[in-house]
Amino acid sequence: MLNEHYKKAATAVRTMNKSGNTMFGALLRFAHEHRTNGVDALRDHFKAQEKLALSEMKAEMTKNSTYKVAKGKLLKAVELGIELVDANGEAIGKTALEGKIKEAETAATPAAPKVPATPFDLFSAAIKAASEAADKVEAKDCAIAAGLVSTLYKKLADRIPERAAA
Repeated sequence: MLNEHYKKAATAVRTMNKSGNTMFGALLRFAHEHRTNGVDALRDHFKAQEKLALSEMKAEMTKNSTYKVAKGKLLKAVELGIELVDANGEAIGKTALEGKIKEAETAATPAAPKVPATPFDLFSAAIKAASEAADKVEAKDCAIAAGLVSTLYKKLADRIPERAAA
């Protein structure tokens, strides 16, 4: 026969594991009820409830990292205008909410237009890479590497206007 204390523990686990009965589910329903006046009002509601939970239940909500993460995600969702319930009024899951937040943030921050690199930018990057590789060139290849650098230097030096006039 199942021990009475273990039965209570199992009941608590079963209740917690039911969809929507998690701390996140409860906080989501709270946020859904208080979201109508915007994220700042919701943040104020959270703070007020945290104080009440501390005084009435001796629960320091703000010291629990799971709570803080859930609260942050819910505030972000409300800030971005994301619905917390589906079309049937059912609370959406934490993973689904995270996906919607990521989607909304990506859409809100368009990628910066790619500026094509100038020939000088490309040259500078190649020189930097060559400079970093120079320390690793084997001794037997140093003379060839120096010749390549010399050829490159001559190619550029010949194009300097003051030098060409001399």
